[in-house]
Amino acid sequence: MNADATTIADGNAGGDVPDVATGGAAGLTTPPKARRQYGVVIGLVALLVAFSIAHPDTFLTWDNTVSILSESAILAILAVGLTVPLAAGDFDLSIAAVASLAGMLTAVLVSDDGWAIGPMFIVCLAVGLAVGLINGVLVAYVKINAFVATLAMMSVLEGVSIGIAGETYRGALPSNLTDIGRSEFLGLPVVVYFALVLGLVLWYVMRATQFGRYVYSTGSSEIASRVAGVNTSSVRLRAFCISGVLAALAGAVLVARSGSAYPEGAQGLLLPAYAAAFVGSSVLSDGRFHIGGTLVGVILLQAGQDGLIMSNFPQWLTDVFNGAVLALAVGLSRVPPGTLLRLFGPTLKRIRSS
Repeated sequence: MNADATTIADGNAGGDVPDVATGGAAGLTTPPKARRQYGVVIGLVALLVAFSIAHPDTFLTWDNTVSILSESAILAILAVGLTVPLAAGDFDLSIAAVASLAGMLTAVLVSDDGWAIGPMFIVCLAVGLAVGLINGVLVAYVKINAFVATLAMMSVLEGVSIGIAGETYRGALPSNLTDIGRSEFLGLPVVVYFALVLGLVLWYVMRATQFGRYVYSTGSSEIASRVAGVNTSSVRLRAFCISGVLAALAGAVLVARSGSAYPEGAQGLLLPAYAAAFVGSSVLSDGRFHIGGTLVGVILLQAGQDGLIMSNFPQWLTDVFNGAVLALAVGLSRVPPGTLLRLFGPTLKRIRSS
């Protein structure tokens, strides 16, 4: 059994003994109940089809596609980083707070202190790495529950961000920073290519390297992985480090693209990142958290939000949309086998016979 959305939602990563020596995750069996999660993806695709029919002249256009990809890029960076600890069986609730802190540092260092762009990015990534290390030590070595440890870290980082900002926002940031975030190549923002490259690199790491196999085997069964010789504490620590670094990168890019920074500027990305990861767990891999599925989940969610706004729904409904998608993605995976068929089977038969 893989480290899937259901085992994460249950709060444990128990499962069958993985064959770490011969390929780990590649040889693990597919959880049958994960197949029921495809209903969420089908529902999202159906929603996008409805938006396409309702707005044929605006939704299915190159300009709108560019807009969706542009708005998805930063969330994609955050979500693919989150996917790594999720695959290892751990939550990381601090990612949005890390992004907010990195964004605030970006604005303060460049605007207030006159730092060059290169050193600024190094400092932000170092902060993300430090947070990941602390989270990893607390969870993997001190044995604090990941939910509790990262929730506490989120609160700490929110306070630090406010302290750095002085409870104010930073706007009108220097053009040498915003030019990086807003530059384009072949009609697409550079940040889209950047997110794609990061996704491809992480996809390779998780699919084709020993570390990736160890991540999945740890998420499947930490005890069995330790028996097989895997240093699961080190694997979980490195997973949190990756999550922290990419969260900091997402925050810095967010500020470079928007041209302003708020103490809690990235908090709105926490729920969409989890929703994308859980939706992505039902794409292609039957319930396993993986990079490709997360990227697909990001695009589906962003396109859905774009369609809601295009249909003149109020802005607050996008939060309802993200929460509902996350609840459905987790909830449907927990429905007992055959329940949906028993509920809707007779209706489907009547429709077919009519």
